[in-house]
Amino acid sequence: MDLDIDLTGLRETVNDAFWPLMTCRKRFLVLRGGAGAGKSQFCAQKLLTRRILGLQRGIRHSFLLLRKTGPAARRSVFRDMKDWIAEWELRPLVETHETDMTFHWIDGTVDYCQGVDDPEKLKSLSGITTAWMEEATEFTPDDFTQVNLRLRGRRGPHDRPLTYFQIMLSFNPISRRNWVYQHFFDPKTPAHRLQQTELHHSTYKDNRFLDDDYRGQLEAYERENENYHRVYTLGEWGELRGLIYDNWRVEDDWPGSFDIVIYGLDFGFTVETALVEIGIRDGEPWLRELVYERGMTNRELIARMGELGVNRGWEIIADEEKPEAIKEIGDAGYSVRACEKGPGSVMAGIDVCKRRTMHVHRGSVGLIKELEGYRWREKNGMPLDEPIKLNDHGLDAVRYSLHYLHDLETGGRPRIRRIT
Repeated sequence: MDLDIDLTGLRETVNDAFWPLMTCRKRFLVLRGGAGAGKSQFCAQKLLTRRILGLQRGIRHSFLLLRKTGPAARRSVFRDMKDWIAEWELRPLVETHETDMTFHWIDGTVDYCQGVDDPEKLKSLSGITTAWMEEATEFTPDDFTQVNLRLRGRRGPHDRPLTYFQIMLSFNPISRRNWVYQHFFDPKTPAHRLQQTELHHSTYKDNRFLDDDYRGQLEAYERENENYHRVYTLGEWGELRGLIYDNWRVEDDWPGSFDIVIYGLDFGFTVETALVEIGIRDGEPWLRELVYERGMTNRELIARMGELGVNRGWEIIADEEKPEAIKEIGDAGYSVRACEKGPGSVMAGIDVCKRRTMHVHRGSVGLIKELEGYRWREKNGMPLDEPIKLNDHGLDAVRYSLHYLHDLETGGRPRIRRIT
């Protein structure tokens, strides 16, 4: 296929620390790094570079872009690929199918974005030349095995492969107890696996495209929490101390009925908007993430709530800091109220959440990740009675709602108000 696609400017778009990996052909490319290091950006760039070269050279690729769940894939790897296709002006070469999150290229090949929450769908795929496992620590060893089995293909003259096969794993190194550490970084890792593996470490300093505000947030962790600084700023393996919640467990099934159902809502745009369904059953809360997405306008949120079948008769307890958004949701027919914040409200809400076991649906990937990383702020290595304000949007939504229900149960004045 004769395609005149100019790649002379490619070097200027790729961060220096990642540039040598463009030509890495090892089976496993393991990208460990801190927050804002540019790992996801590079993975999308490498996939599209391979795609362009494949189109020019007649090599048929099929890429698999994964998160743990389908909704998480839609708001991350699928969106990232769409953004870079637009940035590199590749839209004339590809049709984007929004419903099933696929990209159909002009040579007839297809790239797939999906979660592993439907294992049969994953097993049905064949001919995959590269897989990208974003937030790799969310997956299980069995997930990884199934993905690895998908990478196989035709061979050419002299029994040589027509292209190389690769799995890219990108993640923050939260804990050595995770399977990724044990599989690739443990001193006992078999030599034959290391020969097939390229290990890469990066930090926010390696991303020249990162905005100054985010840089400042990451650098502030050195003063606020030693372990957050180690993991998210330096990209080093850590054991995050000072866990706020240990009273939760992941559930595979979702009950068919509850004594009461309520929703919690925390607004975001540059950070995640989080809508969580909370059902109370036998006195214990069950949590299910419905929306967890950045860049969502209020109009898009209302449309998504309609698609999800959010019950207009059940109360939504929302962050009071967006009264105009709350009014718009109320005008759309939903029963929404604003939580009232004030001195001591965060600690009181955390105390309520800690009193009972929280059952979290396995598909709530964003909420689970927050629970695993929600820590107390530290000073001189000692925890303070104040949580670190990072990756807490789903948990804030849960806190608003459980605190409201607790006030109703105990006869206190609920910390809410109507926006009119």
